[in-house]
Amino acid sequence: AQLIERLKRENPHRNGTTLLRELALVSEDGTAPLSESSLYRFLKKQGLTKRQLLAKTGYKKFEAEFANQIWQSDLMYGPYLEREGGGKRQSFLCAILDDASRLIPHAQFYADQGLETLLDCLRQAIAARGVPIRLYVDNGKIYRSRQLERIGASVGILIVHTPPYQPERSEEHTSELQSRFGI
Repeated sequence: AQLIERLKRENPHRNGTTLLRELALVSEDGTAPLSESSLYRFLKKQGLTKRQLLAKTGYKKFEAEFANQIWQSDLMYGPYLEREGGGKRQSFLCAILDDASRLIPHAQFYADQGLETLLDCLRQAIAARGVPIRLYVDNGKIYRSRQLERIGASVGILIVHTPPYQPERSEEHTSELQSRFGI
């Protein structure tokens, strides 16, 4: 069992036939000590299948140690609101969340989801709670704007973006916002 585990962990791509051949080489009588179906059952039970060994490991949970170390920001769709002239218009929630305390320095519904919306929300958050060290955001167009980079640099905020196609952290704080605002 230990030899099978070591061989499979050394090379997760090693198939059952190859494993049986290698087991036969080390056995006293030159034959494999178990059948192919028994080997596959053992591998599955021990979590040693190729799929299980090559599966992505979970992401480490990270949380800032102190308030104002990392703020997270995101936009999400809000409720539809009546227009003055009739009809309805989508609203958007822009929110900023402190990673350590889970306090929301500022959150507000806006009529659009442009850069001005983000800048207004950020301005009010800074006025309420001070300047954060980092602002953790996704790769949306407004978060990649030169203007946001310049403003962040001028007030001393490091803008950090989620890795492309790995929005795990963004999903975490979006679900936090949804639970807090009941949307």
